[in-house]
Amino acid sequence: MVNDNPFNSSVLEFNGTTGAYLETFVSTGGALGYADFLTFGPNGNLYVADALNNQVLEYNGTTGAFLTTFVTTGSGGLSSPEGIVFGPNGNLFVASLYNNQVLEYNGATGAFSEAFVASGSGGLEFPDGIEFGPGNNLFVASNSNQVLEYNGSTGAYIGVFASASLSNPGGLAFTGLSAAPEPGTLLMLGCGLVALGAVRRRL
Repeated sequence: MVNDNPFNSSVLEFNGTTGAYLETFVSTGGALGYADFLTFGPNGNLYVADALNNQVLEYNGTTGAFLTTFVTTGSGGLSSPEGIVFGPNGNLFVASLYNNQVLEYNGATGAFSEAFVASGSGGLEFPDGIEFGPGNNLFVASNSNQVLEYNGSTGAYIGVFASASLSNPGGLAFTGLSAAPEPGTLLMLGCGLVALGAVRRRL
């Protein structure tokens, strides 16, 4: 799945082997105001961060049909949601851009749980992509040109995980987590195209 130009408010589906276009999985309009990051949940449904309306929407993972507003507008102080990921505990974690936090929500109901990463913890600035990685810790792309690491159970700041050559890092992903990760297994998607997600908010 690929979120189209966010202002088109749609999610497009492409063949996972060939890259061939298949269909518009989530159609333009409706409840979705500004499609940003997205993820599939443990139940197989698709969750989309709506940065315009400060909410997370849930869609049927097979048909793309709208199901519900999973995280309601502004819940827990949510402000311009960016990266979203389900954690090892089954809950949903959301990067809240404008209050420099990562918020945690119940993975079954969407109810606000807590500010998992406190505002500005470790110098966190405009968090973008987030991902659980080695040791089940949480890694956050920060507009401070760093990837910051937090304890995956408590949200406590651990340290700067990566910083070399980064400029407005955006999405991130790990490979080879079944074994001890080698240097360079953190794949950054924030130095080029995805960096536009950070740049556009400062224009």
